[in-house]
Amino acid sequence: MNIQPYEWMVKETPQRLWSEGRGIWVWLAEALGILGGGLYVAGLFFQQRAALFWGWLVVMGIKGGCHLLHLGYPTRFLRLLARPKTSWLSRGFVFLLLFSLLGIFPFLPGQRGNTPVGLLLSAVNTILALWIITYGGFVLNSLRGIPLWATPLLPLIFLTQGLTVGFSLITLFVPLRILFPAGLIVVNALVITLYLLDRVQKLQGPLRGSFFSVGIGYYGAGVLLPLVALAVNSPIGAYVFAGGVVIGVFSFTYFLMGAAFYEPLL
Repeated sequence: MNIQPYEWMVKETPQRLWSEGRGIWVWLAEALGILGGGLYVAGLFFQQRAALFWGWLVVMGIKGGCHLLHLGYPTRFLRLLARPKTSWLSRGFVFLLLFSLLGIFPFLPGQRGNTPVGLLLSAVNTILALWIITYGGFVLNSLRGIPLWATPLLPLIFLTQGLTVGFSLITLFVPLRILFPAGLIVVNALVITLYLLDRVQKLQGPLRGSFFSVGIGYYGAGVLLPLVALAVNSPIGAYVFAGGVVIGVFSFTYFLMGAAFYEPLL
């Protein structure tokens, strides 16, 4: 969609800052935050150190790296840390820094989760990981000029997606029946369906075409494929199940970034 300078905010104007060029790193960072944070929460629940390590690494190593690539200059990161009272971006980076420091302790050798210190760290890290998961939803919801994001359902969607993908991936680490994560898939699909039904009434023209990508990417790979894998008793069923949920997370977050338009002011 081509927009001339004089048409800015007179017609529906696509949001490109976080969906094109270097903005792709923002999409990847948010999807990876949902994935890594969810796996970390599931790892804490089962006290599974390998899951904790991979969840922490995805958040800190890959999500954090995507943020730095988007910012372009490390000094911008330092400036963002200085405004936690007024900036959602600043709050997010503060919590990311805290998670990088405290999140490493549960999977270190010799650490025990049933000691007072271990229980305290588990509680703090659970809060931090849940913040990592839902943070993107709060950021998008705070930007009121974009109708696709102007709903309090977004943090809830991010939360249910994080728990769904986390407890789906944990089945690759522990002998957990996938009926529980399958239930989470259904809950997450219901929340997202309510969100889409609400938002589609407010969207016009090109935006509606973006819902096709949600149908293929999220409902196809993120909902239908895992449930089919559950029904078909196969040795690779757990991998197909978890892989489908991961694809669904990336598909839906890309839709949120790529389909967003600013409302006309005139």
